[in-house]
Amino acid sequence: MHLLREDSAQAFAKQLLGMDDGKLPFDPSTQEIYLPQDLCQLQSSIDDLENIVFPNITSNLRNHDWLCECAILVQKNNDVNRINDKIQLKIPGESRNTNLLIEL
Repeated sequence: MHLLREDSAQAFAKQLLGMDDGKLPFDPSTQEIYLPQDLCQLQSSIDDLENIVFPNITSNLRNHDWLCECAILVQKNNDVNRINDKIQLKIPGESRNTNLLIEL
């Protein structure tokens, strides 16, 4: 994100780092953090999330500019692998070991 030299990308990077530093407010009873409204879009299911982040992936896959704008951030490797495998099943052709997701 720093390579883009865009203010919005740098602000997003600071928000992500704030999550790791424990700087975001959270509910001690549930251990849930409160995410800023401009950080992300919460979805009710993984399918909804995939469709919003990677719409028409089969037709957009070769568009590197489009892919650079898409990201699903998850906390654990097993979640990364599970979602990545599911997205890759939508792509025609032989499967390759390529992660589209980023682990926090």
